[in-house]
Amino acid sequence: MVKLTEALVVRKVKNKSSQRTDANKDSVRKLTHLHLQDNFIDTIGDISQLKNLTVLYLQNNCLTKIDNLEHACQLTHIYLQRNKISKIESLNGLRKLKKLYLGYNCITVIEGLDKLCNLEELHIQNQQLPQGETLQFDPRTMKGLAKSLHVLDVTSNGLTSVADLQCLHNLKSLTAQYNCLSDTIDLIQAVSQWYRLTSLELIGNPVCSQQKYRERLIIFSSNNLVLLDGKQIHDTSRDFLKRLEIIKGHKMASPINHSNPTLPADIANLTKNFTPGVMKSITHSILHDAELKATSSDYASKRCNSLMFQT
Repeated sequence: MVKLTEALVVRKVKNKSSQRTDANKDSVRKLTHLHLQDNFIDTIGDISQLKNLTVLYLQNNCLTKIDNLEHACQLTHIYLQRNKISKIESLNGLRKLKKLYLGYNCITVIEGLDKLCNLEELHIQNQQLPQGETLQFDPRTMKGLAKSLHVLDVTSNGLTSVADLQCLHNLKSLTAQYNCLSDTIDLIQAVSQWYRLTSLELIGNPVCSQQKYRERLIIFSSNNLVLLDGKQIHDTSRDFLKRLEIIKGHKMASPINHSNPTLPADIANLTKNFTPGVMKSITHSILHDAELKATSSDYASKRCNSLMFQT
């Protein structure tokens, strides 16, 4: 196997150089980008002399441990995906780190990142977890990332809840596809806290097959959410759903007139001016619910159940 050292870097740079002059240690130390992917590297040795290194490519190697990176304090991007790493460590000193790629490793806990106040992207998808286990989130680390993290990818990690992610108030993009998320209330409570979220990807979770899953997330998310499961959310559709939700709440609180089964005027006025394209983008199920259940005798009890999603 191969150990990453300054001498190895010198040899790699020499081999790739098209110039006849040999690479020396001084020129290597000026490197800002180091490409060492696919080199069978299993150990990170002393690279403390690479003071100017900002981007490090170590994907597709044989690393089992993150070590000896604390002195490379200029690093902003680290690519460590597709190794055999089991623990996140030796990174808390990299205060300038912005993007960290750890996908396809063996990590069980997101930890050791609580001091990375500038980390904007964390990609930790597809971890090789023990049978029946799910990726865990260290509370201290999540609190430390709450202000800085914008992009998070936790695809295929056996997640059953996103409650631990609610504190990430500046999150703009969450990819959590192919997990075990099935609780709509859990999701709604989270999206109501992600005020800046613009993209949410949940394809492959059981919750996606639940009735009105998409409508409920749109209603309780902020207006910044424009992409849900790869489909754009139009302002007209969002406005309709949110206004309809307000009307439903009002109907539940008001006395029900059983003698008049016609469509309430406020709902009729709300829908009549929409174009065919907008109407098509709104599901038949919610329109059917608005027209037929708004005046039914059991609407109040059913509405109480739906309002549980607001708590």
